[in-house]
Amino acid sequence: MVLAVAAAKHWIIKSTDIKSAFLQGNVLQRDVYIKPPKEANVSDGCVWKLSRCLYGLNDAARQFYDSVVEELLHLGCMKSTLDPSLFFYRTSSGLSGILVAHIDDFLHAGDQSFDDDVMKQLSLRFQAGSNLETEFKYVGYQITQDSQDILLDQQEYIDNVEIIQMSAEREMQKYDALNPAELKKYRSMVGSLNWVVQGSRPDLFFQLVDLSTRFRSGTVDDLLKVRKILQKARDSKSEICFPDMGPVDGWRIVFYADASHANLCEGTGSCVGYIVFILGMNNRCCPLNWKSGKARRVVKSSIAAEAMALLDAIDESLYQKEILCQILSLSSSNLPIVGMTDNEGLWQAVRSTKLVDDRRLRIELAGVKENLQRGDIREIRWCSSAEMLADCLTKKNADGRKLLAVLQSGILQLPM
Repeated sequence: MVLAVAAAKHWIIKSTDIKSAFLQGNVLQRDVYIKPPKEANVSDGCVWKLSRCLYGLNDAARQFYDSVVEELLHLGCMKSTLDPSLFFYRTSSGLSGILVAHIDDFLHAGDQSFDDDVMKQLSLRFQAGSNLETEFKYVGYQITQDSQDILLDQQEYIDNVEIIQMSAEREMQKYDALNPAELKKYRSMVGSLNWVVQGSRPDLFFQLVDLSTRFRSGTVDDLLKVRKILQKARDSKSEICFPDMGPVDGWRIVFYADASHANLCEGTGSCVGYIVFILGMNNRCCPLNWKSGKARRVVKSSIAAEAMALLDAIDESLYQKEILCQILSLSSSNLPIVGMTDNEGLWQAVRSTKLVDDRRLRIELAGVKENLQRGDIREIRWCSSAEMLADCLTKKNADGRKLLAVLQSGILQLPM
């Protein structure tokens, strides 16, 4: 969201790292004593009383966060009511700056008043270790800004992931259970894949979900699969484009929701997923979030699984909408939500007064209809399976290239 807003406002994206952050937090309001290190050459029986938190104390990060919030509010910033790490600065001319904090790493962008009145003043309170702009790493992401777009990728992280090698003899034993050492390596590689999928490669999400269901009973074949997927991610560089989407009063939130019935956990679980975009002028788009996973409950049919995916996508879209409306001072009606599903039965059920046979599904569909009637969602559209961008989040052999093309170009053509 920060990158999308910065691109639309033509602000320079920047990163600030706070040096020895925990030592710059607020003064402790309780007594904490420590044994001095040997290098201090303090006589026996002497202890030190801490004035500020040190790394290792349970509340060290919280103490620093509280001091950051206190200072930003003092400088005139506002904190999001839904995301406590997100802050924004508004002047008489409108939104002037935005900042997100990940412990002691700040990602921010704004106009000159934001730089002068907030960031320069913040640097007087907290000593910065680095101040970078237009090209830098932020919490594992490579961010690059040119004259038109902001680009994000994780290629350096992917290149440095350790891909475990196995002997040819062991690779032949595909259906053997992994031993404890191999299982540990398997979990480590799946964890690395998770970070990549969450950050820049949603096209690999279903493989991640599928492999994550076998942490306790993985086989040699599973280890070979995750190794192959990581190698694929390494060989096919992908970056996400955040273009200028034009005036915010022309933005829409668009989501694609999809599901596959009984394709996880040996047929007992269904995979549901979605991806949410902001869509602006000239079909330019920025992703806000994507997610895939096992459905919260066992469902009887494809339409029920698709309904659960639709509900999850609606919840996420409404959440993102509320934050954007707060930041940009938009009314709810000025940021419509449009949803896409490729399940024609679900699409018809949402539009019809005819009751479906599944009584639990009726309850879930009633929630969707209520959102439509209240105007929280403008419409739910049907699209073909070939146009369903979330297909690769929920199906084993779905082609993710179309989704990657949208993310890499920053252009989304909505199905009619």
